[in-house]
Amino acid sequence: GGSPILFDVRDAGHAYRSAGFRESTNRFVHRLERVVQPLQFCVRAGRARSSWHNLTVLYQPRIASARVTLTPPDYTGLPKRDFYLGGQKLTGLRGSHVTLDITANRPIRRGHLLFTHPDGTETQVEGQAPGNPSIRYEWKIDGNATVRIHIQDPLGTANARTHEFTQVLLPDEPPTATLLEPARFSLATPDSLIHVEAVAEDSLGLRSFALVRNLVGYRDRAQPIGIAAGAR
Repeated sequence: GGSPILFDVRDAGHAYRSAGFRESTNRFVHRLERVVQPLQFCVRAGRARSSWHNLTVLYQPRIASARVTLTPPDYTGLPKRDFYLGGQKLTGLRGSHVTLDITANRPIRRGHLLFTHPDGTETQVEGQAPGNPSIRYEWKIDGNATVRIHIQDPLGTANARTHEFTQVLLPDEPPTATLLEPARFSLATPDSLIHVEAVAEDSLGLRSFALVRNLVGYRDRAQPIGIAAGAR
């Protein structure tokens, strides 16, 4: 008939009515924009009305904070570090244990980390989500990678904004040892007193240090030199 096509929209506290846009002879369109809360809508033509339809809003979870606990391997003797992503870079020796605690603005049902390695391969680490607005990821550093954070709320809505960080593997270089004195080719008599001077360094720490003597036809003889624990 000639009755206008009307659209009724209502939420928890308000109701709205507006006319539809005629797209063709028997097709009308109404656009709902900037929906921020659940609502219902129906269509009217004269005294006729359709059933009410529910429109549910999917709220996108947003990451509020990302806290890292980095524990170096036991052999290094280095203390663990706590910091937030963005404030410091994630760098560590091979075998360092990483705990990443994510806090969001909504409860988290599940999540994973996607590691993209320099050769293009990808691996995943699943998170442990207790059902509140937090999730924990744990892994060990084994190389360089670009890491992307993925989370989902109880409705399955994923975070829309991309959150990435870089994992950098620090090389554990071998210690250096240099003999300063005596010279490489030296002469001495049986009664000579030979002054020996050497230096050894390591970026993490030295566990042992020894002077080694070798006589032709005999095994090497090592003389351990005491060093302070953790000395570099």
